[in-house]
Amino acid sequence: MVDVSGANTNLTIRMDVRTWFRVGGTGALIDPASANVGQPNEGAVRENIKNSIEAFEDDDRDGDQD
Repeated sequence: MVDVSGANTNLTIRMDVRTWFRVGGTGALIDPASANVGQPNEGAVRENIKNSIEAFEDDDRDGDQD
């Protein structure tokens, strides 16, 4: 989101950390050691983290998108 008007913008950022070390579809746990650099689940955990982040304008600060 880009606001070049100079006005303040309130944002809410949510991160669902429960999904970071889970296999999509099955929900099976991923061993965190297997997500280290060069390990087999590195990419899966990276994508899970990216997909868990949500940001949106929240001018009334109620935690819901305006």
